[in-house]
Amino acid sequence: MELLFLSFTTLSGVGLGDIVPLAPMARALVMIEEFAGVMYLALVVSRMIALSVIKR
Repeated sequence: MELLFLSFTTLSGVGLGDIVPLAPMARALVMIEEFAGVMYLALVVSRMIALSVIKR
């Protein structure tokens, strides 16, 4: 449950800091998850914009 909480706060951008990854490998995984979350949001927004432009 703590890992799910860490994942949710990381992807939502809240970053509460209640749970902090201590090991270097865990920090690397959190950084990858943050990057993937930002890229996913950018992909969804760009796809929605592209679909709205095509319909016009």
